[in-house]
Amino acid sequence: MLANFPGECYAAATISDISPHLCFICLLNLANEKGLSIQSCSNLDDLDIHLPQADDALSGTV
Repeated sequence: MLANFPGECYAAATISDISPHLCFICLLNLANEKGLSIQSCSNLDDLDIHLPQADDALSGTV
């Protein structure tokens, strides 16, 4: 994920300053703001992120 991170990110001075835990905190914040549902996978290496069920036109897995 960090390999594809946009260069114009203002979260840190350099891309090497962005850690996995910072990305996870940002994901949690975004999920809270947008009402996303985060579920773990059986292998614990991935997460499933689901859009809110209220909007059937947009619901699905991201």
